[in-house]
Amino acid sequence: MNKIYQKMYLANKNRSGGVLDGFTRKAVGIFYSKFHRSVARSAGFTLIELLVVVLIIGILAAIAVPQYQVAVAKSKAMDAMVQLKAITDAQELYYLSNGEYTNDLADLGLRIHENGYLYTTYYYFQCFQNRSCVGSPHSGEDGVILEFTLLHDPTYHGKHWCHALTERQKRICSSLGPVDTEYGNGNYFLLN
Repeated sequence: MNKIYQKMYLANKNRSGGVLDGFTRKAVGIFYSKFHRSVARSAGFTLIELLVVVLIIGILAAIAVPQYQVAVAKSKAMDAMVQLKAITDAQELYYLSNGEYTNDLADLGLRIHENGYLYTTYYYFQCFQNRSCVGSPHSGEDGVILEFTLLHDPTYHGKHWCHALTERQKRICSSLGPVDTEYGNGNYFLLN
């Protein structure tokens, strides 16, 4: 046996560590390659994992984005309602002083645009037929039309409405008040 080891030793003498060094290198190489492969596999995500994450984000976005848009439009409509309330209060004061309503917002002491409208960031306001005031969204805005009839209007006696033509506008208006069952075929929602 001794001679066999000597032959192996002499055959592997030119290597740096002898017979055991070759074995050690082989064992370390096998261990390293298995360890390296398992680390390489866990270093990233698989395609299926990435697709699941993208699918979950897509579902959440499909639910959240429309609700966010309705909430933003509702807040703009609420701001317009405050402006319309101020206009109709000014109209009632004008009525007490003059015995009639006016269509000219300048008569109410409000700062108006040159064409007779009152403008805010998202809406413009005007009064019609000495009986109602309307807030309409600017042309680029996707909002709802708000109408406040005045207290001494012989037909509607101070009703406030949100007009809805599209499904999105109906969602906005329904969040502000119930459907007016007496008027509007489901397109008018009461605000008071």
